Amino acid sequence: MLKSIIRIAASAAALSLLGGCVRTEDLAPESVTGKAIVFDAGSLLLRDDDEPSRAGTFKTGDFVTDDSFTMFGRYHVDESKTMIFNGTTITKGASGWDYAVHRGWLWQTEGDYYDFLAVYPTGKGTSVMDIPGNLAIATDYAIDSDDYDLLYALTRRSGNEADRNRTVHMNFKHVLSAVKVVVSNDSKYASFTLDSYEFRHMTVEATAKATMDGLGVPEISWINTVRNSEAVRGYSSIAATLVGKNVSGTHSHEGDLDLFIPGDLSHTSNGSSSEDYMPHLIVKYTPDGESQQTAEILLKDIQRDPMHGDTTPIDVWAPGVRYTYYVNIRLDGGVIVTVITTDWDTVEAETPGLMID
Repeated sequence: MLKSIIRIAASAAALSLLGGCVRTEDLAPESVTGKAIVFDAGSLLLRDDDEPSRAGTFKTGDFVTDDSFTMFGRYHVDESKTMIFNGTTITKGASGWDYAVHRGWLWQTEGDYYDFLAVYPTGKGTSVMDIPGNLAIATDYAIDSDDYDLLYALTRRSGNEADRNRTVHMNFKHVLSAVKVVVSNDSKYASFTLDSYEFRHMTVEATAKATMDGLGVPEISWINTVRNSEAVRGYSSIAATLVGKNVSGTHSHEGDLDLFIPGDLSHTSNGSSSEDYMPHLIVKYTPDGESQQTAEILLKDIQRDPMHGDTTPIDVWAPGVRYTYYVNIRLDGGVIVTVITTDWDTVEAETPGLMID
């Protein structure tokens, strides 16, 4: 199992502010006194945005020069709220992480606090939401045009904490779901060709929202969802010959890991209650010497492991979870589908970063 630790670092110098109501224009560039706001970071296991083919391609290893993420941060004192970072790009240079204009800590009372919200990758249109309450950011995502691995990191620093000027550790989490399809031939001798598979009636557009509740607990959700019946994340020309179990050769085809917008698999694409319009996996295959056949798989009913007594249906795709659908086709006995779930993120207590399997 491959694990990487995310730690994100940025250096900054201090600022000096006068007392009273805090305003954006009060924020000064690098100051002689005070302590810098510093972030800490490390390595990645992320989808590579620059890869021309999405087919299961991930970027691995440490951050390299010119890697960057986007930071949003707000300082709260009494009833005043001041943006410290507003879409600031933090970039790794030859000597470490840095950004402009540098900011430093300001503490007036033990009731003060800072909220820090970060997003990777940068440049995806993330912005502050114009809503009352705590700081919130949003990123629009569309299946037909976006295929990058979206991560958020949220943390609060309170004025009553010990060593409140210490480095800010950002624990990044995946906010999308990842799905893989594995098709196997369970026949004894008969062969078939796997022609294609695709997903229909899925959530195709939505907005990822990240904020903190009153206690500083991160809240990440998907809003403004749009669904339709079009095929998405499809593979139209697989042409994989799968032979029977008792025949020498290839018995299964493992698809690529694809990114999806999380959500309830019982919602329909047309607002009705008909299962025909709920999310489906469509698999097309052609038995040797016969015409093409289609398996239409209703995702909300797929059970975890019914062969071993676990009949729990996986009717929701959650953020940060990988779903592997095993489609076992027996030409003389039908289609059996099971799903295995794996947590994408494993966060260890007191670890200043995110362990990614």
